[in-house]
Amino acid sequence: MGNLKYNEAFVKSEKKFQSPMPVTAPGVWKILIIDDEPCAHDITELVLKDFHFKQKPLSLLHAYSAKEARIILETHEDVVLILLDIILETETAGLELIHWIRKHLKNKISQIVIRTGKPENFSEQDMIEAYDVNDYIVKTDVTAQRLKTLITGSIRTFVDKLELKKELNVRKLIEQSLKEKEILLKDIIENIGDILWEINVDMKYVYISEKAENITGFSKSEQKKRRFSSDMTLESKKNSWPEIQKKIMQEKKFSNIEISRTTKNGDIQYYLTSGKPFFNEKNELKGYRGADINITDLKNSELEKEKLIGQLRHAQRLEAMGTLAGGIAHDFNNILGGILGYAQLLQFELSDNQNCLSYTRQIVTGCNRAKNLIFQILDFSRQSENLIPQNIANPIEIVEETLKLLRASFPSSIKLHSNIDKNTGCIKADPSQIHQAVMNLCTNARQAIKSGIGHVTIIVRQIIFSSDNPIENLKTDLPFGEYICISVEDTGEGIETDTLDKIFNPYFTTKDRGDGTGLGLSVVHGIVTRFSGAVTTRTRPGEGTVFALYFPKYLKKKKKEKTSRNILIKGKACVLFIDDEPMLVNLGKMMLEKLGYKVVAKESALSALKMIKKSPEKFDIIITDMTMPDIHGTQLAVEIKKINKKIPIVLATGFTNIIQTEKPNPSGIDAILPKPIEINTLSQTLHQLLAK
Repeated sequence: MGNLKYNEAFVKSEKKFQSPMPVTAPGVWKILIIDDEPCAHDITELVLKDFHFKQKPLSLLHAYSAKEARIILETHEDVVLILLDIILETETAGLELIHWIRKHLKNKISQIVIRTGKPENFSEQDMIEAYDVNDYIVKTDVTAQRLKTLITGSIRTFVDKLELKKELNVRKLIEQSLKEKEILLKDIIENIGDILWEINVDMKYVYISEKAENITGFSKSEQKKRRFSSDMTLESKKNSWPEIQKKIMQEKKFSNIEISRTTKNGDIQYYLTSGKPFFNEKNELKGYRGADINITDLKNSELEKEKLIGQLRHAQRLEAMGTLAGGIAHDFNNILGGILGYAQLLQFELSDNQNCLSYTRQIVTGCNRAKNLIFQILDFSRQSENLIPQNIANPIEIVEETLKLLRASFPSSIKLHSNIDKNTGCIKADPSQIHQAVMNLCTNARQAIKSGIGHVTIIVRQIIFSSDNPIENLKTDLPFGEYICISVEDTGEGIETDTLDKIFNPYFTTKDRGDGTGLGLSVVHGIVTRFSGAVTTRTRPGEGTVFALYFPKYLKKKKKEKTSRNILIKGKACVLFIDDEPMLVNLGKMMLEKLGYKVVAKESALSALKMIKKSPEKFDIIITDMTMPDIHGTQLAVEIKKINKKIPIVLATGFTNIIQTEKPNPSGIDAILPKPIEINTLSQTLHQLLAK
């Protein structure tokens, strides 16, 4: 084909193409013709009207000025080729448009081909170098084939650039997404309360999250020098670490295994650790990745709960055994009361027979020893807590008196030491029972030194119990405040761990058969608990044991106690004696008659109450048991007082925790008579009440 000439005849021979600005349509190649000569548009359209590339036609867009071109290019972003005449509104309008397309629109994809009719004004080399254009042609030199070839090449270049741009955009999006996810992951890792880690096949840390330093105290550089098991506690190294290794051998992974680790400052942290292997491209094991979930708060709560449950069980066990011991003591007390009472009566009958009198004295002595044993049992069960009033006791005097007695009984090979703070105050307790508790501990301490050579030390001191100054090994609840501590320390064999929880149980003993009753420490526990105190134990097998007794400090001055003489006094009043035990009813009647009283004895409290209702003024004084099947002794006293307020009532019992002798008595009880009843105590009690 020859050159396409812009001659008028050629243009007129063809139907002039009139087309509005095409709308962007899919499936077409957009070509923008920018020329101020209409014939340039017409000829180009005529040549390309049937042109297709890859089964897609051309869509020709027409602009007759740079201004129109800007409007079209802002609307159509997917123009493949721009055929641009340089001289438009001005001689440089086309060049300015090129700059606008590349810089303002940032369009680097659309192909720009300069098509000029005045090549003498613009050299091709200058245009290619100075402007971002893709080709330079002279209008008069363009053939139809050259134009089609130019368009084909431009489309291919456009497609390649478009694909490249899309790929670059995708890469940017991926990079941006990865960056955002990396930031998100880092934020999650650093804000999560757990430790993420990676270790190699030698179990050395390769990576550990930043959070680890705040939790463990070890820096990243320090951690990377350590192994996975380096900071595990001895317990975890013994139990958890073998389990982890076993799981790795069997399942190649491990999950939710509880471990404990020691921080840099020595604290214990608890974790659930999980890990799984990872491999290189050759499927060779590179190491393990996992996480340690911090469960320290939960674990500490569980440990505290277990401690409280242990304390509760300990208290319940002692309470149950105390109840059992109290019941046994009550029944035995009634039996002993008969033996002791009749033995005392025999002493009156056999006053001329010295041999028989000696025998009865031995019976009474044995009964008194048995009575003391019952009181020890009741001490443990806390059912005799008001039998002896709580006086003001001086621990220093008690310990010094105890030391005098102990030095005489201790072998010379066991040294007895004391460390007494002379400024220690007083406690509210019965001195004789505190003396008994200290004696029991010292006796145990001496017997614990089985080699026969050692030391026993008694310490008396004052402490202030608070959250900042706790009491070591305390297993019971004590209010904060000032306490007097009496501790007994020995250098004996100590107590084994599995035995430690049983030492306060009644009848439990580690001594040889016949060497101990098993009541020593249980009695100590009962005494201390009754006076609102506590007992602690610190022991180490092979080195010795320390028992510490804590009593609340009494802040008032010690008052002198009044003493009463132990004299047998007779009387002539009429006494009503009530007890549900027939033996004790007969015994009480006989003892009262020996003292000169007129006696009416009843086994039924209800029967006695009917008698009082019938004759309210018949009796001068009433003695009643406390625990009876038809009506309780305290309730009986209330009913009697409703009938006759003036009549004195004596409650005979070994269980006196209900009655507070130091306070006004709402039940109308005027005096308490400890069982088993001794005739001299009976005579004094009746004399004191009747004298009023």
